[in-house]
Amino acid sequence: MTVTRRLGGIVFFLIAATLLQAKGGFLLFSGAPLTQPVAIATPEQLVRFNRSGQIRLRQPDAASLMGRPYLEVGFYFGPAWETFFRDGGRVEDLRPEKADSRGRFYPARGSEPAILEIPGSKQPYMSLSDDGLQLLRDLGVPVRIGP
Repeated sequence: MTVTRRLGGIVFFLIAATLLQAKGGFLLFSGAPLTQPVAIATPEQLVRFNRSGQIRLRQPDAASLMGRPYLEVGFYFGPAWETFFRDGGRVEDLRPEKADSRGRFYPARGSEPAILEIPGSKQPYMSLSDDGLQLLRDLGVPVRIGP
């Protein structure tokens, strides 16, 4: 993998995280085994998640993701979502299909690392830093499934 491709993936992630932070955006994790959606939405959480942009990139074998458990990740950004919350909207009222962009989070399993998939980026598969994984743990998002 070239340095340019690696930097391209990091830049996309940092731009997405910065947009989420600056434009009232957030990330929403949903799907089993979560019983309710989990959002990274407060300014403090977004700053911490943005800092976790110091990531280790991984390009998994596509076959290794087949059948692997995952959570849906919605990327919401822009003034409409800021208004949504300001007007009393709740995380529970959101629908993943309304996200501005959608991806997947594959929790770690066995020797396989946790992977964040952001379709459409030059480097769509990323592994979050330990701090990023700890933030997800703190919010109740499983970062490991199985042994």
